[in-house]
Amino acid sequence: MLQKPCSSSLIRQEHLRQVVADAALWLGLVLLMQLFRGFLLVWFADNLAPGTRAVQIVRCFGTGFRFDCSVVSRVVLPLALMSVAGFWKPFNVWHARLRKWITWLASLLCVTVFVIDVPYFQEFHNQFDHWVFDMAFDDRHAIAVTIWKTYPVICVVIGILAIWLVVGVWGLTWWTKFAAAKFRIPDGLSRSWPRAVMPLALAAALVIGLRGSAGRRPIQLKDAGICGDVFLDKIVMNPFFAFRSALLDYQMVNEGPALEMIWPHGHIREAARALNPSMAPSTLLDDYLQRTALGIPLAKPQHIFLVVMESYDAWAMEPEFAALHLTDAMQELGRAGLLVKAFVSAGPGTMPSLSTLITGLPEVGLHVNYQPSVRAGLSTAIAPIFKRLGYRTRFFYGGYPTWQRLGDFCREQGFDEVHGGAEMSDHPTGNEWGVEDRMLFDYILKMTGDEPTFDIIMTTSDHPPFSVDVAAAGFALKVLPAELAQKFKASAEDVRILGHLWYSDHCLGEFVRQAQSRLARSLFAITGDHYSRRCLNPHPTIFERRAVPLVLLGPGILPFSQPPQPMAGSHLDILPTLIELAAPAGFVYHAFGRNLLDYSQPQIGFGANAVVTPEFILEVTPAAGPESLSGQPMTLAGLPDPLRERFRQLHALAWWRVRCGNELEEKAE
Repeated sequence: MLQKPCSSSLIRQEHLRQVVADAALWLGLVLLMQLFRGFLLVWFADNLAPGTRAVQIVRCFGTGFRFDCSVVSRVVLPLALMSVAGFWKPFNVWHARLRKWITWLASLLCVTVFVIDVPYFQEFHNQFDHWVFDMAFDDRHAIAVTIWKTYPVICVVIGILAIWLVVGVWGLTWWTKFAAAKFRIPDGLSRSWPRAVMPLALAAALVIGLRGSAGRRPIQLKDAGICGDVFLDKIVMNPFFAFRSALLDYQMVNEGPALEMIWPHGHIREAARALNPSMAPSTLLDDYLQRTALGIPLAKPQHIFLVVMESYDAWAMEPEFAALHLTDAMQELGRAGLLVKAFVSAGPGTMPSLSTLITGLPEVGLHVNYQPSVRAGLSTAIAPIFKRLGYRTRFFYGGYPTWQRLGDFCREQGFDEVHGGAEMSDHPTGNEWGVEDRMLFDYILKMTGDEPTFDIIMTTSDHPPFSVDVAAAGFALKVLPAELAQKFKASAEDVRILGHLWYSDHCLGEFVRQAQSRLARSLFAITGDHYSRRCLNPHPTIFERRAVPLVLLGPGILPFSQPPQPMAGSHLDILPTLIELAAPAGFVYHAFGRNLLDYSQPQIGFGANAVVTPEFILEVTPAAGPESLSGQPMTLAGLPDPLRERFRQLHALAWWRVRCGNELEEKAE
């Protein structure tokens, strides 16, 4: 007669099946993340560097597995703790219910995040990074409308739910039940010593999973950079770990001791003295920023237009891309005036660069436009300086001044007038980021008379959702020219988007021509706000992903038609250059930058994580070697480190001015 197993043995067997089901869920979620990594690899394969080897891809997935283990182990942590405790008191029914809810919620979150991560990577060429948090300060309504117009949101939501039902509700649920049902419990596990060892083994496995490592240290961010390929390094981390890393960085820069990140090995007064070595020691930062104008070279300009072009970077101006004819107007203006090729933006986005151009502060990621400490104005702010020189100061934005409180910020920094897109057209063109550039420039001409003005102009047309009818405006290109199509890939939609750069450039040319014909002694400084992230080269050089152009144009105002030697600079240098072209000798002002036209000073530009000279460009971090402006690696023994040190000094002082004020107090260091 067969002996029936005791009830306690059945309970233990049921608990072991719960443990197996938990392990199956863990494995399924890890596999899901690995599959998504594989999808990114295939979908964005064009980003792979030429010559990438299979071993690098294997390394990407191997290290990615460790990041996945760390994330998934946190997801199943409640189940794992229940499994360990269950060896003494099983929770079989509640255990199964909890696993079902975790399976459904985790799979829904994974599918949603994966679907969002793909267009995010398409736009920013990275998984979740600092741009996620910069959006918190952006116009959320405009972002929502842009997303609605750019992507089929309803179809995406339906797709997410459909994938979730298949992958999560059915797939993972079936897999965990199948694994538990098929698992044969060995007879030996009914003995006492295995039952004592198994909780310890399970707890050890959980710790290893949480750490993503069985070694002496857990998986860390630096482990993601082991592939030797920039693209592979970006997909090593899963989106959840990438978001966590971005959050930690954001908190450190904006809430923690950020000065130590920028200037970890020096006193703040040392940085100030290095900025102006001939200055007598002072406890005030502004004393080290004081400059004295040399005097107007030729004639004082009547109107000064500082035009900041949305997403107008320098790569399209290179001879390699001349067949696109995207930047013909800027090229023509450069030939008529001064074109500074070796030039970098202050920041990686519109508002960071605008903040530098408005305040004169190097961009350090502090969202200066939201900082109460600068609302009373800064000595380096451009508007009050030009008001002292007799100009009416105006800010023209093709968008809406409520974006990132731009209107209030400009007024706080001394602008007499702020004009937004709502004033420029009774019938907006449908782009929620602003009116078309043609309307913006027409409005400026209508508003400008004989009174001397200093104007900052910010365009908007070359921006998602790219709603301008560029074909109707005259953009005839439909596909890449043959000589470029052999080297680069671009769909018809990609070409249409590039047409918005052409449109902005075309409108700029018309504006300058009309302004010169109507307005006497006009001085133009024209630049881009940041890298557009739309370079045709899938592996852009440092120059291609950092540089923006600068054109200075002013017949009878500029001291020469062509510079006596090559020039280099950044947004930081535009303000002192314009001041020196308009200020009488002896005029005192404050600036972090330098006069680009003063050749007694080194031609070096310090901008968005980059340092540029007429011969080369280098990034501050990572500390890679410099490249020529054509993208060739260079060896410059002993030179990059002092330039990086100078970069840190400038940015440490800007951080101090925002967070601590004008007083250089040693005790606060």
